[in-house]
Amino acid sequence: MKLSNWCLVGLVGILLGLFTAGCTNIDLLSKLEAPGGGAAQGDPIYVVSTNIPANLSTGGSFAATVTFNRAVNLTAVQVSLDNGAAISALTSADNITWTFTINFAIGGAHNLTLSGVTDATGRVMNPYTYSFSVTFT
Repeated sequence: MKLSNWCLVGLVGILLGLFTAGCTNIDLLSKLEAPGGGAAQGDPIYVVSTNIPANLSTGGSFAATVTFNRAVNLTAVQVSLDNGAAISALTSADNITWTFTINFAIGGAHNLTLSGVTDATGRVMNPYTYSFSVTFT
């Protein structure tokens, strides 16, 4: 793609915060996304990150977080864990990052599944499953 000199000046200005508008054919600002920001309400809801490692060593419980690409409702969510694990203390200060404690009954393979996650417009996230292994220390 060839950019004109004016376009390059506009892009540099946007990156340096000197301009609020740049090229009409390249909209970099709309492409940038941070957890909880940048996603339009019509875009799909998805998990941006979680702090649960693929191989978790624990004494029986773990303080977990899940971060979404925008604010979601805690009220209708269904959280399930297999192999006797349970979740307690599900909270969120901003409805973007959820924190909760996972209490494990046994080690081995586990699956965390989130379903029924909705945003303020009622859009529903596709079910999300995260698989990980637990070893007791």
